[in-house]
Amino acid sequence: MIVRKEQSKTFYKYLKLIYDILAAETSGYALYIHEGRLYFTTYAMGGKLSISCSGVEVYDELCKEPGAYEIRMTPHKDFEISKLPESKVTEDMKNIFKHATIGLEEKNHLCEINSNCSSVIADIARKSKLRIKDRYLKVMKKLQDFDVSMNKDFIICTKAEAVDKENLQVVLIMYFWCEDIQDEYDQDKLGMD
Repeated sequence: MIVRKEQSKTFYKYLKLIYDILAAETSGYALYIHEGRLYFTTYAMGGKLSISCSGVEVYDELCKEPGAYEIRMTPHKDFEISKLPESKVTEDMKNIFKHATIGLEEKNHLCEINSNCSSVIADIARKSKLRIKDRYLKVMKKLQDFDVSMNKDFIICTKAEAVDKENLQVVLIMYFWCEDIQDEYDQDKLGMD
């Protein structure tokens, strides 16, 4: 399936937004379809970043065949979507899709940080003595205008995109942060040592 801008403006804008956020740091994205929702992950992030999109009617065509897909940008700036053989669907991919689903279900119960996304994530990482690779930082720089939420397992960045009079949402779920980071963030917020 080829997604061209002139044919599927809404779907194309989603894919382009994802591509721009990730700064073309990967040769392809993995896509998973479950219960009418799309989940993306990217090979460059080592299976540590998931992107979910919803509310686009053109997805219905893909939803007829749930499962894992691969997305690539063609030299003509179109997007090619092809079904991934079951043999290429790794356990890491299955896990990220599972975590993405859980993250979305819990989104309404997350605490709101209401601050600059990239600085918040970088600050949490610094306090937790985590080493962040350059490619993560490149992604973070793209998240300046995202709203940020988090719980003990996830940092969720959301951004609303108005496309074709629809209020569509892109949700990035960065779930590679562990529980002790949340504990440390809570203690810092409360002024505790």
